[in-house]
Formats: sequence, structure tokens, C-alpha cells
Amino acid sequence: MNDPAWLNGKPSSILLATDLSARCDRALDRAAALAGEWQARLVAVHAIEAAPDMLDGEDAAVAHDLVEAQIRRDLQHQLPDIGVVVQVGRPEKIVLQTARAEQSGLIVTGIARDELLGRFGLGNSVDSLLRGARTPVLIVKQRPAGPYGDILVASDFSESSAHALRLALAWFPDRRLTLFHAFEPPPRGLADTTPADIAAQRAALQAEAAAFLDRSGLSDAQQRGLNLLIEPGQPAELIASHVLDRGVELVILGSHGRSAVLDILLGSTAKDILSDLACDALLVREPRAAVAAD
Repeated sequence: MNDPAWLNGKPSSILLATDLSARCDRALDRAAALAGEWQARLVAVHAIEAAPDMLDGEDAAVAHDLVEAQIRRDLQHQLPDIGVVVQVGRPEKIVLQTARAEQSGLIVTGIARDELLGRFGLGNSVDSLLRGARTPVLIVKQRPAGPYGDILVASDFSESSAHALRLALAWFPDRRLTLFHAFEPPPRGLADTTPADIAAQRAALQAEAAAFLDRSGLSDAQQRGLNLLIEPGQPAELIASHVLDRGVELVILGSHGRSAVLDILLGSTAKDILSDLACDALLVREPRAAVAAD
């Protein structure tokens, strides 16, 4: 079965999902920056959450013109050929339909804010988008200060993780990439865990990582360019801490794995990682599932 096109090279079409709120400005800026960097076409899609019979054709045309005018104004004419789609309905449904119609290789979106808790979260629409997307989804949290620099690829050494790593190398070949794996040593009290035990566990995982890189099809040069980091502890906590300590700007996650670590569809750990991150996150769909869905 062939891999989807977005795994074999940089996207030629990027879809921006926006509700036109101030919190989506960062996603707009990042989508525009990537479109410029990759010479890709940018399509912005906005959903009007109202009953279809509440808007006639003239109202819909006016709404489209207003949305397009605002987006072009926000971009300050950086991308004169930007496409704009405005439709009435559920945001995630319209975004997914437009992504398929435009053959977009990447969906870019912002995040929701819980005013009661005073924190940022995924929000229902973004959560539904992650579940239904056939292509990678970039969740933007930071305001872009330039192209992505330090990038972390979270891995559990599964095939899904291999796809995420290959995508990172294809899309960001000249960036600093860290392959990160977290492992949980036996809890104290249940076993007499010593530093030597942890060192032995790390050494075994380093050998597993080497085998993982070999079967992932990476060249020797690509393998030498990777920074391999294997640490004991909870994945979400370690990744969040590493992002803050090392100034990581993007974390890339596979959507399926051999454990719940990176399982965005069946588990909650990946959602915990996303919620705790202070940087942007790129979710890579399991390619076999993406191709089968097509």
C-alpha cells in the first residue's frame, strides 16, 4: 500500500482552520510562514455555526467577502493568491471536507481557551478534527518568530512513530531534530531499582532505538544528524519539561502507537502531552489508516 502524498515531501497545499478570533492569529501567521517557506498554496476556511436556513445566498456571499477581507488584511498581502472558503455548518466537518477537496497536505489550527479555568486546551472542534483528519494537523500555540528551529519527535519505536520521524525529516530536513523516548522504570517499593538498573534499561532501549532507525529507512547521514534522548519518567511531564528547558519550538507526535503513549484516538496520554505543551504540536495520522480512508 502506498504512503499518502504528504509523507513523501513538503505539502503543496496548506489549510488554515480559523474562527477569526484573536487566538487564531498565531495559527494564521504560522500557516502563512510555512506556505511561504514551502511555496505552498494557502487556503483559509471559516465555518459559520448557524442553521443553513438562517442565511440566504446573498447573506452567505456577504459573509464570505467579510471573512476574506479580514484574512487578507491580517496577512497584509503576504500571500496574494490565498484561497478562502466560508460555509455554514459544523467547523470540523467543513474543515475536513475542504481539506479533501483542496488535497491539503497539512491542516493548521489554533487552540481553545477555557475562561473558567484560565488555561488553553484543545476544545471540542479541534479534538473532533484530530479524530477525523486524514492529513497531519498542526496545533499552533506560539507566535512565530521565524522558521521552526529545535524540533522534538516523540517516539515509542512503533511504525507510526517511524512515519512521524520520516515526515519530520522530509518537511524539516535542515532543522535540529531530537528523537525522544520516555520509559518508566519499576516503581520503588515493588522492585529494588538502582541507578545501574536504569542505566541497563536505557542501554537496552538505545539498542532498540538503533534497530528502529534502521528499519525506518533513514540514511546514515540522517541518523547521525539526529539527537537521541532516552529518559525515565512520565512522557507528558518529560516532554513538557524538555520543551521549556531546551527551547523546543515544535513537538511531532504519531497518532497511533504500540502503547497508549501516542494514541490520540484511543488513549488520553497524547492529549495530555498536547495540553501541557508550551510549544506547537504536529499530529501525524497513521498513513495506512489515512490511505484506507481515501
